[in-house]
Amino acid sequence: MRIFPFLLLLAVFSACSRPVSEEYFILKGDAPEGVYAFPLDLADTTVSYDLSLFLRPDKRDTSGFPLKVFWYKEDSLRFSEDLFFPAGKEKVLYRSGVVMAEPGIWTLCLEPCCPPAGFSGIGVINQRNGTR
Repeated sequence: MRIFPFLLLLAVFSACSRPVSEEYFILKGDAPEGVYAFPLDLADTTVSYDLSLFLRPDKRDTSGFPLKVFWYKEDSLRFSEDLFFPAGKEKVLYRSGVVMAEPGIWTLCLEPCCPPAGFSGIGVINQRNGTR
């Protein structure tokens, strides 16, 4: 019977582990001035991250659109780039194997330029990969 307390503790601690992925979605009406801001915890330096973008589009309009991407840490712009969200896709891999030079909470801001009529918002999936 000594093994039962050990198994119980193991089950409790494994239930408290960090999730492998986190998913966030911001509705169009909740994005002030058309900027979608996602605070992402990229503090664990023992793993890399895969970041995907996703939509919940109106099936009648599946045209692609450009996106401006801004990365902030502690309220200062660190870098930016321009992307294109392809037509007919609901989910795209944005970056794979991401490891930040400065671990911590980073804010990923997305600003869609001329989104299609059926655009209802945009989301981010932050997937943790095993040890690097």
